[in-house]
Amino acid sequence: MKNKSYFILLLALAAAPAVAQGTLDSEEVDVIRDYNPILADAVKVGITGLIPDNDTETAPLTYNVPLTFYTMPYQPIRIKPVALTKSPKEELTKNYLRAGFGTQFTPLGELYLNSAQSDKFQYGLAARYTSAKSNRENQQYSDLDIDGRGKFFFDKAFVMPINAWFRNDVVHYYGYDEPLTFENDSVRQRFSNYGLSFAFANLKKNDAEIDYSLGAGFRGISSLDGYRQMNPYIDLIADKRLKNDHKVGAGLNIDYYNFNGPLPFETVFTTLSLRYGIVQPGWSLQASIDNTIGFDSKYFPIPRVDFSKDLIGDKLVFIAGVDGQLHRNNFASLTGLNPFLADSFVIKPTSDYQFYGGIRASTADNLSFSAKGYYSNFIDQVFFINNPTDTLRFKTVYGSGSRAGVNVELGYFIADVVEVAAVLNAFTFNELSGVEEAWHTPTLEWQLSTAYQLNSKLKLGAQVFGLGKSLALMPDSDIREIKGTVDINLNATYAFRERFDIFLDINNIAGIQYERYYNYPSYGFNLLGGISFSF
Repeated sequence: MKNKSYFILLLALAAAPAVAQGTLDSEEVDVIRDYNPILADAVKVGITGLIPDNDTETAPLTYNVPLTFYTMPYQPIRIKPVALTKSPKEELTKNYLRAGFGTQFTPLGELYLNSAQSDKFQYGLAARYTSAKSNRENQQYSDLDIDGRGKFFFDKAFVMPINAWFRNDVVHYYGYDEPLTFENDSVRQRFSNYGLSFAFANLKKNDAEIDYSLGAGFRGISSLDGYRQMNPYIDLIADKRLKNDHKVGAGLNIDYYNFNGPLPFETVFTTLSLRYGIVQPGWSLQASIDNTIGFDSKYFPIPRVDFSKDLIGDKLVFIAGVDGQLHRNNFASLTGLNPFLADSFVIKPTSDYQFYGGIRASTADNLSFSAKGYYSNFIDQVFFINNPTDTLRFKTVYGSGSRAGVNVELGYFIADVVEVAAVLNAFTFNELSGVEEAWHTPTLEWQLSTAYQLNSKLKLGAQVFGLGKSLALMPDSDIREIKGTVDINLNATYAFRERFDIFLDINNIAGIQYERYYNYPSYGFNLLGGISFSF
């Protein structure tokens, strides 16, 4: 009866009068799938980005370091076989086609189609395919992404965005020692992610001066072995500006998950969000609290407070705050972190409360710097260990404790000439309970990147990624060390003719076949080249 009541509430809210978010201007639809800068030639593991920002959006390979701090709840680093440059670099105003081919038999195809700007309707479609296969038996993968988006405008006063997507990722379990062999079909895994979302939002100010939004949709995932998860949700948001630059807001979110695996999982998160903000000359304060109740009536208070104070104008700013996070772990998110999971695994939510303080600085609008120290307490963070009965796969374990670290960012650019960025994140785990060590969790991450416009036709770039060592727990309770690595990548783009470019990516130049998860080595050196054309 409890489950049915959640469905009744969900359907009732879905039928409620539509309201929407924020004052939005009519704009051209840009169908660009969020691109994730990735460590070259590594194990195909879908994991969140190196340094996630507050809304979890990942940064492209071309960096302009923002003068805000990134949140730093630890999540394992996303690693893919090939580090590809963002395509296209700028937001699309035209249609775009990109094709390439590389070592490890790596084809690449991308297509972006966009409608002309209109105050009635805009649409876009993006499709992308890539795959790779190495000399190691069964070390292969393929990714197919299709994303369609549209916006309907009503009397220039309201907008209704709609988004539908499908992603098909195929991986193979290849983490075994020679001379063992397995048939390709017996170690294949496929994850099909799909979804649909829509919202209704106001574009014009109203008499009450309230911006509002009603959004709803569903996300689904199915695997080759027949496991499925459905995730319908509803988001209701309202914000109101008060006098003297004060702003208040509230939101209601209902998130339902149903997973039919060997260990079935069903839960609902109901969240009431309250927020307040004020911006004054020389200082600002943004504060919110998410009041979340889980399926078992457990209450999660998730606070967020960000305070900034100008020390030397806006060139040197002090920042301090609290960043609470509630990670709603589920089948989709866990297989995104580690697609080599065993059939049976436990699912728990992770709560993380981070306290931070630091500075940010800028000079002459082209040099930026930020540094902060942070301390966080987390409950039930997920880690992965090799499955005792099948070392090809991993099972989940959960630990609680604290984490202390530093995050430093540096950026420099001269418009249309050079861009340089550096990011460092280092931390330690303390007072762990539930796990002996932070398994498969590097505590050092860093990256350097640069792009240089040599002339009007040729642009060069380089990226260096660093990852610290981590520990793995074997079925016999033996502890193995996974060495850290440095991954060096180069890329070049040549504007051969108007709207016609040639690109070349050279990834993992040193050819280091490092491991992200125990016994799953990377692909090594990779070279990828091709053409792009806008029309």
